[in-house]
Amino acid sequence: MARADDFQVRVIRLSSGERLPLLLGPDRVPLFIPTTWLLTTRRRADVAMTTLFADCFHLKLLYRWAIEHHINLERRMLDGQYLTPAEQVSLTDACSTQLSETHQGPRKKTAENILRFGTHVSRIHKKTRIRQITSFLDWLGEEGIQRVTNELTKVLRRDELGKMVSALKKAGKAKRSRISLDLRQAPEREQIFRLLEVINVDSPDNPWATPPQLFEKIREAQTRGKHWVAQQIDHRIASNLGLRLRNELLVWMILSCALRRGEVMGLRVNDIDALQNRVFILRKADDPNDPRMNEPLTKGNDGSSILKDGLIRMLYFYINFVRAKIPGAKKHDYLFVSHQTGRALGKEACNKVFTVLREKVPDLPENLTPHLLRHASNDEYSRLCDLMKVDPESERRNRERLNRWCLNSSMKRVYDRRHEQEISDQFALKQQDRIWKRVKGEPENA
Repeated sequence: MARADDFQVRVIRLSSGERLPLLLGPDRVPLFIPTTWLLTTRRRADVAMTTLFADCFHLKLLYRWAIEHHINLERRMLDGQYLTPAEQVSLTDACSTQLSETHQGPRKKTAENILRFGTHVSRIHKKTRIRQITSFLDWLGEEGIQRVTNELTKVLRRDELGKMVSALKKAGKAKRSRISLDLRQAPEREQIFRLLEVINVDSPDNPWATPPQLFEKIREAQTRGKHWVAQQIDHRIASNLGLRLRNELLVWMILSCALRRGEVMGLRVNDIDALQNRVFILRKADDPNDPRMNEPLTKGNDGSSILKDGLIRMLYFYINFVRAKIPGAKKHDYLFVSHQTGRALGKEACNKVFTVLREKVPDLPENLTPHLLRHASNDEYSRLCDLMKVDPESERRNRERLNRWCLNSSMKRVYDRRHEQEISDQFALKQQDRIWKRVKGEPENA
């Protein structure tokens, strides 16, 4: 008898480079029916790999729930014995609870996690779970109907299946949330300045201690003082600051170009154009040459961002005099690499950089992540538009271009929360000030 915790989600890489998530059963073999649904319905709809990955976890929750309630889900759906109203309620309640295994693996059950995440998922997450599970059950029930030869039985079954699907969809409608205080927004500017101060390669507060010698010094045969680059190379390599330089560049690239985590991890050396001072952000999904199983993806449109001279010089130095001396880095052309193995840096390693910053530097936000810097970049853009008195239409178009959004995107309200809150606070104080002075008899210009 299968147990509720016997199901696992794994990702395989096809010869074409495509990453395909699968739901495995207790025997560690992909389950036939969920795999058929993923391939014939979801994959054909051209959804992203991350969406298929999430679908597998939704199905994992469904199968775990069925086993815990002693329900032979596949047999019943194919035979026309659809979920009863009580079972529907139980299933929708289960969709609001957290899986013990998240997308990144088992979550540590610490007091901090319990306080931060609780035992329930958000309403939007619950709605997504119910929607995809309902889609799967509808598809599975229709598969069973197609096996029936009697037309009257088909009509009756389809009617009962429609009632179950309608009930689940109704239960999955998320009520409009009125909670807005905990929505993600850009950190304070002082915190961003503190981050850039700490991440500087020469900062005494940099959390990465001088690592062991990673590179050989410049050949002693090289003429001393041939040009200033030679002296700089010798100084920095001898000081073992390559790792610090990589992490500083990582933060600067995300903040300067409003990059997502997958976009910065997918950058290649050839994406940097030193002559035009530009970095190109290109979609490269399902790359067969990318060895990373959890492939970083570019979510938005293709685009480019201009870089200041100082950042280009840092990139030039890192590529030619740090990255080039790391064993294994020459086997690929990805920009950011592990300084131990030379392999392309993955999303988990990028997260670890920010985890170290949060743990070692108490002045930084507790929720500091790569994506939070994208919010900070948009917040700084809003301040600059106010300073330059840019008209709203130009601000919208430029923001869409900088963030590589589609035309007339509604994402501005998500990334500009802090700036909008500050403007609202200013108007509120002015309103209170006018009323206060009128009632208290103080002069208006006081």
